[in-house]
Amino acid sequence: PQLWEADPDAIDDRTVLVLGADRPLGTVARAHPEFKARFVVAYPPEDAYKTEEIRRDPRVELVAVRRLELGPDPGPGSASAPVTAEVAPVTAEIETVEGERRTLTADLAFLNLGSAPAPPVGAVATDRSGYCPPGSQHPRVFTAGDLRSVRFQRIATAMGSGGEAALGAYYASRGLPTETGGPPTEVGGPPGPTGGD
Repeated sequence: PQLWEADPDAIDDRTVLVLGADRPLGTVARAHPEFKARFVVAYPPEDAYKTEEIRRDPRVELVAVRRLELGPDPGPGSASAPVTAEVAPVTAEIETVEGERRTLTADLAFLNLGSAPAPPVGAVATDRSGYCPPGSQHPRVFTAGDLRSVRFQRIATAMGSGGEAALGAYYASRGLPTETGGPPTEVGGPPGPTGGD
């Protein structure tokens, strides 16, 4: 299961194998400073920049891996089954970026490897990858942040998209052009004596 869907009570006081260092891990750690959990985070080296938020948390062990193979499904007590007092261990055979082979063992395992777009069916236009490019949408539909493109997936992008949507609605309500990406549109009369409008 995805880390962001995890039951907090299931994580506390356990060793948790987290596959990937994406943002939900930092959110879980910040939201539950009281957790006595130990997070073993296996992540691809390309995602090292994503570990900055959680790097100093003493509950987190970061392991950059080139290869990871989960052991056989441990059955009841695994992360996919209801958690009871008896928890079967989860194992992962890994190869670190240094070439070392190790076995990671935990009580639970969760995916934290990013996300796929999940736009509302029929409400927006999607491209082949499932994302919703802003230029392909109805003029009254604004796509933001992670939904726009596979390459724009951070909070700053979402904030910019929100600002663009708000300004677009404002301009439309005033009958002003709302297109983006072209040369500046002249609005208003000639410049005043100081050179501005």
